[in-house]
Amino acid sequence: MKEETMEYTDSSYTQEDREEVKKILQQYNPPKDSLIDQIKVLDEKAKRQGLIVSIVIGVVGSLTLGSGMCLVLLTDILPWGIITGVIGMLIMGLAFPVYLSFLKKGKAKYGEEIRKLSEELLNQ
Repeated sequence: MKEETMEYTDSSYTQEDREEVKKILQQYNPPKDSLIDQIKVLDEKAKRQGLIVSIVIGVVGSLTLGSGMCLVLLTDILPWGIITGVIGMLIMGLAFPVYLSFLKKGKAKYGEEIRKLSEELLNQ
């Protein structure tokens, strides 16, 4: 006697339903970092520290300059206001060279890894 097996297939789900389920499933899977994504992240890391430090220096310099302007305009302490304003301008003037310094260090720190990933990507 031949053994009979029953196969059950649920045909109530259409292909569109299955595609929708796949899309939902992809949202919960961990993302796969491609080489280009890794390069972008490293490039951002190389620039971020210098940007943050230069913005802080620029803000401090602007506030110092503003304080000097306030001293000149609102009080009778003209020489101290001018001195404070000039110090604020000097501080603001340091922001860009400091940014370039930090950028150079960031490129030195992450440059080799970025080059390696870039060559790997271009040679595929």
